Amino acid sequence: GPVFQIMQFGFTREAASGLSGLSELETFNASKAALGLQAGLSASARVVRGVAIVAEGFYRTSTVKNIKGNWFLSQTTGSGTVTTSDSAYYLWTYTDTQPTGAYTRTGFFDGGGPAGSNVSGARTADLKLSGLVILFGLKFSL
Repeated sequence: GPVFQIMQFGFTREAASGLSGLSELETFNASKAALGLQAGLSASARVVRGVAIVAEGFYRTSTVKNIKGNWFLSQTTGSGTVTTSDSAYYLWTYTDTQPTGAYTRTGFFDGGGPAGSNVSGARTADLKLSGLVILFGLKFSL
């Protein structure tokens, strides 16, 4: 049947440098709803009165696209604090080509996405919430 899911994503990065006296705090928070499908089977076998062994399997499929959220950056030095924030930042995935090789990266950028001569294949990231879950357990009833 149908599944309604709410995805919440949070990221925090803190960095400090003793040499330059720089400290940074960066956060990104996003939430988004998604629809999907779920199907499952369940089987149980009675062991003794009031106790049964239960096996269940569920498969769920859903994808969250265009994850948009709030980005915040605070940088503090000896001369003061500078803060930057934007409520229209997206989670992006891209290929970063360096002399040591090509690396798949994710990051938080505005609607234009990551840019630069070493960036290719940039697109907003998709979060796939699909998969199979299998549960085994005991069921007790009075």
